[in-house]
Amino acid sequence: MTYTMAQQSIEERLDIWHAETGCTQHEQISLREISFLTICGVTLSVLVWITSFLPSPAWILVSLFLYVSVLTLASHIVPKFGVSIGITFIFSVGTFMLTDLGVVGWHKVLVLFLGAFFFEVVLVMSTKLPSPSFGMIIAAVVAAGSIPLLTALSLSPSLALTLPIPLLNLILFAALIGLASGICMSITWIWIRQMKPIVKLRGYMGTLVESVFS
Repeated sequence: MTYTMAQQSIEERLDIWHAETGCTQHEQISLREISFLTICGVTLSVLVWITSFLPSPAWILVSLFLYVSVLTLASHIVPKFGVSIGITFIFSVGTFMLTDLGVVGWHKVLVLFLGAFFFEVVLVMSTKLPSPSFGMIIAAVVAAGSIPLLTALSLSPSLALTLPIPLLNLILFAALIGLASGICMSITWIWIRQMKPIVKLRGYMGTLVESVFS
């Protein structure tokens, strides 16, 4: 019964989210939006490759900040479920062998996919918040904070459990990066959303609606 009630609650929030974004629950991301997400993912990958000359701690910080920033801004522009997952897939493939987030290969794909999934879930669950920006910022914090935990568990679950304090410090530090990224992108969105290029872009993709993220 508890599982059924939880499932109904999630479905109700999905209905609210789709209603406020102007999307139906079964509406798919259009080809134009897929092109936009591809450009976002490729651009993000290029930026991370360019910053690979930085020392490891700084590179991780910059990479995580860029990753969460792109997810946040893209979710403002295209308010549909699955946007961050699509960008994440392209980004994880484009940086498949880079150690920017402490993990490589298919482990990296899995870690980033789960982080993006948490991002999407928080957005859906935050529709009751008084300000849509709060939901976006919380999603950025959760996504960023989950990456160190998921990375540690994917590399060595036993080691992660034996070093709880250092791991907790990493999670809190990553969450702070997510907080900074979420706030910066929310302010940026307020500043640019009425600019002609952004209005034209959203009109071209058919996402020029008053959404839960606007």
